[in-house]
Amino acid sequence: MAVLVCLLNARVRAAQRRAELHALEAERNQALLLQNQEHLRESEERFRLLIEGVHDYAIFMLDREGRFTSWNNGAERILGYQEAEILGQPFSRIFTPEDIENNRPDQALQTAIATGQAQDNRWHLRKDGIRLWAHGNVTPIRDETGNFRGFAKILQDMTERKRAEEERAQLLKREQAARAEAEEANRAKDEFLAIISHELRTPLTAIVGWIGMLQTGMLDEDRAAIALDTLERNANLQAQLIEDLLDISRIIRGELRLDYSITLS
Repeated sequence: MAVLVCLLNARVRAAQRRAELHALEAERNQALLLQNQEHLRESEERFRLLIEGVHDYAIFMLDREGRFTSWNNGAERILGYQEAEILGQPFSRIFTPEDIENNRPDQALQTAIATGQAQDNRWHLRKDGIRLWAHGNVTPIRDETGNFRGFAKILQDMTERKRAEEERAQLLKREQAARAEAEEANRAKDEFLAIISHELRTPLTAIVGWIGMLQTGMLDEDRAAIALDTLERNANLQAQLIEDLLDISRIIRGELRLDYSITLS
């Protein structure tokens, strides 16, 4: 009987010890859980403060339906909405009407889910209606078990760079047009000089020819008169050509003056 009592007491003490150990284990687990929750809360708070401190990028979160759930200071500065007025609004709120019509907001979210991210460069719409060119990156958010929770979006305002690129493109286009115009002007000038050279040589050839004939002394009086008349006519023609060239030069320099007169009959 005494042996049985001893065995029962031993079993009771063992059960009590196991219960104490289980209680200690539960307390440790509870303490670890509370510690992990506190670390998570502190980590989330540090992350929130970090995101809110970013002013050069718009950073915001979306829920699974694509509605805004967070909105940092950079988003307020770049897109113009205060956090209180944008939370709960659809992702499409910051898109242009044409992109909304073409279902671009939903396409970006679906691409992010399918491929892990969706990057684009497009026009977005501020609260005041002004458009801004931005580079954006959407990524899906999943919890530790892999369950889909929503989206994160980072957006960088690239409007000034876009305008600078467009301005450079316009300058290049104007430069190319000016170069083409200058080349065309040079071709026209070369053609003009070729024509003028021909026109100047034509009367000069006649002048040289008739002078040579006069110098031989073999022309009779009638032929000599024809020669002199031809020389005068071609000299006048050449003088007129030279005067025309001078007029063209004055036009190019902006020095041509026109004298108007009225002839009464």
